[in-house]
Amino acid sequence: NNLASTTVFEDKPNSLLSRVDGNHRLSAASLKEEFKEYITPFCIIFLSDDFNDNQKDKIIFHNINFKSIPLGEEHSLKIILEDTALFSDDSLKKNNFGWEYYLTRKLMSYRKDLDNLPVLQDDKSFRTLLKNTLKLLINRKLIPKSEKSVNLILKTLKEVDHLCKLKPFCGKNPSIFSALIAIKIEKSNLINPFIDWIENNLVYDIKE
Repeated sequence: NNLASTTVFEDKPNSLLSRVDGNHRLSAASLKEEFKEYITPFCIIFLSDDFNDNQKDKIIFHNINFKSIPLGEEHSLKIILEDTALFSDDSLKKNNFGWEYYLTRKLMSYRKDLDNLPVLQDDKSFRTLLKNTLKLLINRKLIPKSEKSVNLILKTLKEVDHLCKLKPFCGKNPSIFSALIAIKIEKSNLINPFIDWIENNLVYDIKE
């Protein structure tokens, strides 16, 4: 593979390159130094400098903004977390992503052993659920940004899995799952009263 690099100065008169879309996001690079280190994917479209291609430029902008199908978070996470060559463990821990991404990668393989947690068996949503739950735990300072969190979360997942074997309704609701994990770590003595409250008030029937 032959790779090459070049530097393009945007303020150069009569520049051969112009942005079709993403101007406000790319302009953020001039606001903070840290943004300049972000990896920003882009696509170059070659057009000639005449009326027809100027017209195509506007058509492309329209199609991008009004006809494109958004890439869902789950599919995006699958691409990132499963590509260990392009996204190393260390790269996931940094600012572009965060420790919740790294921990999600480490815990994904254990979900098949958690038979009583249907929310983790859904291949269309389990990565997003895990990532968001881990982010909640990190933000509430319930788990540290360290390797120790892998074993702590795995232990908690197994304990919640056992609870859901006794109370199956708890393992089917993503919000209840996240709450159970947080309560089990923060105030384990409240876990059974919380489950009783869920059951008595039919909270598990509330739609997301």
